[in-house]
Amino acid sequence: MDIQTLNEKLRLEILVNTADYPQERLVRSVLSQLRKEGVLFIPSEKGKGIYIRIDHANRSEIETYAKAQARHFKTQYFNTMLPMKQYVEDLKLLRMLGRLEGILDEEK
Repeated sequence: MDIQTLNEKLRLEILVNTADYPQERLVRSVLSQLRKEGVLFIPSEKGKGIYIRIDHANRSEIETYAKAQARHFKTQYFNTMLPMKQYVEDLKLLRMLGRLEGILDEEK
């Protein structure tokens, strides 16, 4: 099954079990593509590799997914964004100190 056909098929589904397809990675890729188009599938409580359209999910599934996403954002912030921010600030500080060194050298 090609990616376009799979996209059209999954777009109409309510529940998707990746194990039902020979290429799970392709299914996950299409689900990601659909998410960008506003068709959101979230992990279902029914089991691993089973995704449900958010408009058919129960409150518990939505809350579990939202909490997992919040944990992911928090982890990404502390492990990636904060160190990157500190690195950029360090570079700015080094540039500023470099300019100060030139000024201090002139005063001698």
